[in-house]
Amino acid sequence: DKNWDIHLSKTGYINEAGRCLVMRAKTAGRMLTIVLLKAKSRLTPYKDSNRIRKWLLGSNSGSVAWHELEE
Repeated sequence: DKNWDIHLSKTGYINEAGRCLVMRAKTAGRMLTIVLLKAKSRLTPYKDSNRIRKWLLGSNSGSVAWHELEE
């Protein structure tokens, strides 16, 4: 997708975090680090990251909790 430049994507599982995804991507002109924890299924983090991308691009309603870090 031209609006989703993924630089890094790693999935994993540990007891404390459950199924998780860490992603570094650029979309909507911003470099993002996305960390998703405690997914209910293996595909949930991918679906959630896609919802975040759509939200950032303004094509999805709803809310997303995020924190912008200084680079």
